[in-house]
Amino acid sequence: MFLHETEYRLGEFILIERSSVLLTWVLQYPMGVQRSGKCYVIGNILVILPWDRHGPGYLRMEFHDHLMKLPIWHKTTFYCFASSLRQVIVGGALTNDQVEQLAVNAINLDSSKTIEPGNFRLGRYKIIAGDNNTFTWRAIGSSNRIMCGTCFIESGILLLDSKKKELDEVTRRLFYSELKLLPPWNKTPAWGHAGSIRGCKESKHDNVFYEVTWNPRSTKSFISDRIPFILSQGRGRERTSDLNTPNNERHKIEWKFLGKLGIFTLESVYNGLRIGVLLLKKLSNYVARKWPIFLGILQKKIHQKRG
Repeated sequence: MFLHETEYRLGEFILIERSSVLLTWVLQYPMGVQRSGKCYVIGNILVILPWDRHGPGYLRMEFHDHLMKLPIWHKTTFYCFASSLRQVIVGGALTNDQVEQLAVNAINLDSSKTIEPGNFRLGRYKIIAGDNNTFTWRAIGSSNRIMCGTCFIESGILLLDSKKKELDEVTRRLFYSELKLLPPWNKTPAWGHAGSIRGCKESKHDNVFYEVTWNPRSTKSFISDRIPFILSQGRGRERTSDLNTPNNERHKIEWKFLGKLGIFTLESVYNGLRIGVLLLKKLSNYVARKWPIFLGILQKKIHQKRG
């Protein structure tokens, strides 16, 4: 037991803050299984890392009763899963160490920093920085038309809005040849899509970022968690959807899991029988083709012995 341990509620998550520096999350799974992992505060965004340990925990109703007694998490306005953020330089997903480093660097984050206007390259996107820190992105669509949308910087992370509109039609070769000539985007260390950022005040996990009232001028950086919680080295890799279960669906998980397991079992048995029937059919066809030849050879040998 840590001194000064405080628990908070974030949707179906229990957030545990220990001595104001250690921050972990706990989530209940079916059959009394409990998973937990680390999370970091990057500016005004709580970033949830994948689970790295599991074990027995509360039963579902006990966990829910305990969860509802906790105060709501209020130290950040938004949260997201680490798997939804990507590196700017190499384009891959952020590692746990990189997320921790971003949290440390967010202490000195200056949200009022002005970025000079210009055009930049970010993977397959063209980022256009305009006056007064306004940003837009452009990409080539499947119909060879340029797709355009807005983007913005929150807590040192570039976020691309999914709302888009079509512009002029161009060839893919022309678009990418011009894109290669642009300098790479290096104004933020990470980027992601705005739809993966959710509001902490909302109880459901399926509320996207732009549905929440947001004012980039009023955000502040927090230092409620900068030191990682030392855990075992064993680490499980789960999809984001494994953590992203709406609380009004939690009670259906066990029956849904059993139903899917039953369907999977029936499908496996059916496919096994089907393959067996096909093999028997091929075998019978093979025997039917070779049987006259076999009989001819057998009769020939019988005649030779009699002769």
